[in-house]
Amino acid sequence: MLVLSRRVGEDIVLPTTQLTISVLGISSNRVRLGFSGPPEVTVQRREVFQRAATVGDRRESSESASGGPVPSARVLIADADECLLESYRTCLERHGFMVIGAANGLECVERLRDATPDVLVLDPALPWGGGDGVLAMMREEPDVPRVPVIVVAVGKDRGVLYRLAPYGIDDFHVKPLTGNRLAERVRAVLKRRATAVPPDGRPR
Repeated sequence: MLVLSRRVGEDIVLPTTQLTISVLGISSNRVRLGFSGPPEVTVQRREVFQRAATVGDRRESSESASGGPVPSARVLIADADECLLESYRTCLERHGFMVIGAANGLECVERLRDATPDVLVLDPALPWGGGDGVLAMMREEPDVPRVPVIVVAVGKDRGVLYRLAPYGIDDFHVKPLTGNRLAERVRAVLKRRATAVPPDGRPR
């Protein structure tokens, strides 16, 4: 049996077959692997799933890594840049957040329905619907939850804030935005929303 570590970017070489296994990405319940080998070795693509950690497991892991309690909020990051998404994922998980990824608008809406994140970090230039399409679905479709939104856009897109303003986004930043800075903004948005919830429990 082959046991893989949880480090993204790690390569494991099997000498007898000259096969290299690379850890491409790790989400809450999925490990993405890349395989490469000589031409005579046939490689079939397969997705390997791992057991999703329980809330208690995540809390224990986060507290032991940081030396104290950390946020347990669920953050959905929707960005077509896979490298940036994985960088954000690694940093936010180090800060104690649970991170879900989406690479396009359709996938983002699906994750919103299935996972109900506490915060959405949204790239307005998402393929298959765009950021404005995702925000429109959140506003118009009753089965798509309305959650706080942090928009992270490229600087050259000057009209993006104007286009998205009618949807009432919570925060806006221009790329590049470091993972640590994003973690700070996620905390700030969550704190702001927490203080804005009235006694009836319905967000204003």
